[in-house]
Amino acid sequence: EFAEDDASILENKLIKLQHALDARGSRYVVIKKSEHIAQLWSIRSLAVGLVGKLAGIAKPVAFVEDAIVPPHNLYNFVADFKILLEKYGLNYAMYGHLDVGCIHVRPALNMQDQTDRLQIRTLTDEVMLLVERYQGLLWGEHGKGVRGEFVERVFGSILYPILQKIKTLFDPENRLNPSKLVTPYKKTLTVLKIDDVTMRGMLDEGISKAFQEQYSGALLCNGNAACFNRELSNIMCPSYKATGERIHSPKGRAMLLKEWLRSRSENTTKIPTKASATNTSELAAATFSAMQGCLGCKGCSGQCPTQVSIPDLRSKFLDDYHKLYRKRNLKEYVCAYLENLLSFAAWQPKVWNFIVKHRLMPSFGMQHIPQLSLDTTLHKELAKHNIQIYKYNKMNLSVLKYQLFKPQLLETNPIIVIADVFTGFLNHDVLISSCNLLKLLGYTPYVLYPQVSGKAFLVAGLLNKFKQCAQKLQQQLHDIFANNIPVVGIENSVTLMYRDEYKKFGVPLSGSVYTLAEFLVQHVDKFKEVLKDGVKNKVKNNSEHNLEYNLEYQLLPHCTEQAQCPSDAKNWQSVFAACGIKLLIVNVGCCGMAGTYGHMPEHQATSQWLFDKHWRSKFMQQSEVYSTVPSNPQGKLYLATGYSCRSQAKILAGVELLHPVQSLFRRFE
Repeated sequence: EFAEDDASILENKLIKLQHALDARGSRYVVIKKSEHIAQLWSIRSLAVGLVGKLAGIAKPVAFVEDAIVPPHNLYNFVADFKILLEKYGLNYAMYGHLDVGCIHVRPALNMQDQTDRLQIRTLTDEVMLLVERYQGLLWGEHGKGVRGEFVERVFGSILYPILQKIKTLFDPENRLNPSKLVTPYKKTLTVLKIDDVTMRGMLDEGISKAFQEQYSGALLCNGNAACFNRELSNIMCPSYKATGERIHSPKGRAMLLKEWLRSRSENTTKIPTKASATNTSELAAATFSAMQGCLGCKGCSGQCPTQVSIPDLRSKFLDDYHKLYRKRNLKEYVCAYLENLLSFAAWQPKVWNFIVKHRLMPSFGMQHIPQLSLDTTLHKELAKHNIQIYKYNKMNLSVLKYQLFKPQLLETNPIIVIADVFTGFLNHDVLISSCNLLKLLGYTPYVLYPQVSGKAFLVAGLLNKFKQCAQKLQQQLHDIFANNIPVVGIENSVTLMYRDEYKKFGVPLSGSVYTLAEFLVQHVDKFKEVLKDGVKNKVKNNSEHNLEYNLEYQLLPHCTEQAQCPSDAKNWQSVFAACGIKLLIVNVGCCGMAGTYGHMPEHQATSQWLFDKHWRSKFMQQSEVYSTVPSNPQGKLYLATGYSCRSQAKILAGVELLHPVQSLFRRFE
């Protein structure tokens, strides 16, 4: 990497290097854009976490980290270091900084095994001799950690007592990092030995094998604390950003969960039972409190270097917690059966609106409950646009007049569109726009009518109910996948669940459900053809569309989507570009709604704080309602993929955001 104040000097350095590389036949790539440079460096910064994801119980451990030697000795030092590690038959990660002779080495050890833990002493002693042979240090970049026992050996008999005297002046009672590096002068205290401290693996060893298997995700947390991130543009753990409390970080929750599991393991080696839960209720309550603060955004699973997924662990914990310690209250059941309630609401919208209008729902402990339109229904809208409903079995609710199909009898180029209950019943224009856009691409869309996906059951920890929902969808889509008919989901937080949690909790689908953007991006050439065939001229002659497409389009992605499918925003950008529209992607964090989280009274302060910090600034100068074309042709048109995000913007800012597909379809109307 080169950096100069003068561009010409920088270019000359680059040319000189390229000539040298060309002369020796090297393969290389020159990267000049700062955003690409940052992406490449991010790979390096993620290396520590990535090696922590190695399969098996042995994980790379940082105890001979930051060894440094004069650069001219580095080659021989590394060669001897590798011989040493291979002598003990160890796998290891090795990376570092060539220019300063600093090398990071992490041998893979099973820290739950005493034999492996003993190798900490053996290897450290041998590496210490090795760095001395090459005129180096065992610590050359960061802190010494628990390696203070070697400080006297490095500084010598003259300087070390001086360090002790300095310690005595500033810390005579040995309170600051006691016995970590040096002890106060002439006091009968000893410095900690590297193998005398309690190691995380020793604590994990106290968790029964049954619990380790059940909660394997918690064991992935290696304490790297990447989740202590307060950057607003980073999607990692919104609850920690809002509270600043480490107990509300992924690390805090994982560590607390492991403490509960250790406590449980002292009473039983089996899967939890009520009899063995007696002495662990206090720890269970603390873990429950920490888990309740999780928004379930999945930012941790995407941003944590070892991909610890707190939402997955929360679901498992809540399933156990409510079986062992406390039955669910009415509010918790309402949240768990939210998708079922919305299905009822769509069937009886007047009754639902009466309940909401007269504030009967808040008595269940929920706020900001949406009402349904009485002007139309999803079924009427689908019929109006000649969009057929796909039903796979003989179960027929006459009020909805399902039409039954076999996959082989579907019309030309069929595609199944999964309508989740949120967009299907509360924002069905998104579904209609999606289907009409697919028609323009030559497909015949069939809508799988909104049904309970299991999302709310998963959040509540009702895992048996969740699996039942997964099994139902698995059966419905089996023949569809077998006939290679594409399946598309509208709401990404639900669509990504079909890929992730369905598989994790034991009911994988036999094929993959595309996100809408993933499917549309495969047809960018078709979009260009459609525009050439006359739709483009129609748009040009439409003054309203002229006004709208002079706007600056900005996409605000859903946080779960950013964590689990970060390419989706780029897919939308490519599709918009094919339609002649420039779309900018805005890096925003969680909006604070996150499914049912923003409906809970106890979460209102955090929910609003997150919206204010991450999203509100986007609308500070925008008072228009975005479901119509804003009056300012030089303004910004914000789009949001997540139903929760659009709901939060409407509730807290009075702004009705469009889904990208709604805005895109307007290009062709």
